[in-house]
Amino acid sequence: MSEAIDLSTKETYQLVSFVHAGGAAYYTDWTSDVSFGGNDYISTPDMEVKLPVNDGLFGENECRISIPLVMGDTDNDTFASRVSNGQPHARINCTVREILKPTIPGPSQTVNTLFVGAVHIVSSNPRQRQDKVMLRCLPIKARVATVSMGIPCYHLCGNNLGDASCKVNLSTGQRTVAAVVESIDGREVTMETNGLLSASPDRFFHRGYIKFENLFIAIQDWRSATPLVFNMVRQPPAHWDGATVSVVAGCDKSVETCRARFSNEANFLGMGFAMPSYHPNFEDAP
Repeated sequence: MSEAIDLSTKETYQLVSFVHAGGAAYYTDWTSDVSFGGNDYISTPDMEVKLPVNDGLFGENECRISIPLVMGDTDNDTFASRVSNGQPHARINCTVREILKPTIPGPSQTVNTLFVGAVHIVSSNPRQRQDKVMLRCLPIKARVATVSMGIPCYHLCGNNLGDASCKVNLSTGQRTVAAVVESIDGREVTMETNGLLSASPDRFFHRGYIKFENLFIAIQDWRSATPLVFNMVRQPPAHWDGATVSVVAGCDKSVETCRARFSNEANFLGMGFAMPSYHPNFEDAP
C-alpha cells in the first residue's frame, strides 16, 4: 500500500499536544480541527513551531512553539493563560507530530513524530508580539546535565524521605494528610479545619511539601501552634484555592529526626556521620 510520503504532491500539517497531570491542550496548524488518536486538535493556523537540530549531542536544543493567548476555545484558552501567568505549574509533556496527507484518494496518510520532550520555559508576548505565548521545550537528553550524581558524604542523610532507600511509608494516613485549601495569601497557605493536621507534632511538615495535580511545592515552615497555616517556598497557583491537596511530612535529614520521628535509623544514609574531625593519615586525634 502506498503512503502519502511517497507522492509528489501532498499536504502537510502539524499536531502539537501539551499533556500534564491537570489536563491537556491540543493544537494544529491545519485550517480546520483535526481528530487524531482520540483527541480533538483545535485549528490554530497562526501557531508556529521551530524544531531543534536533530543531532547526537547533549546541548539544550529547544523546540519553540508559539500559540495564541486567546483563541475562542475555553480549554485551550485556560491552558495558555495558566501556563503563562508566572505561577508554578506541573510538568508539561510536549509532542509534535507531522501529518502528510494525500491529495488524491487511495494512499494512506503518513504520521511522523518530530519531537518529544517537556516544557521548561514559558514567556508571554515573545518578540513583542501581543497575545502570544511561547513555550520552550527540551528533549530528555538535554536534561542529562541537571541530574546530580553520587551520594554526599557528610553528617546528613543522602536519601530522600520515602524513596526506595529510605523506605519510610508516605501513603495517605501514613505521614500524608489530605486537606482542603481555604485561602492563599502570598506564600502563606491556610487549610480548612483538619484534625490530622492539628494532632501532628511540632515541625512535622517542616521541609515537606504540598502536592496537587503532580505539582510539588516545598513547605518552608510549619508549627503545631498554628496547624492550619503553612509557609511555602513559593506562592502556590491561584487554582489551588478550594482544592483538596496532599500535605506530606518533612525531614531535616538529621539522625535525631530519623530516629525520633520515623524510627528509621537502620536506613539512615549519613555517609560522613562517623567521620573524624582530623585526617588520620597525617594527624592525631585532638
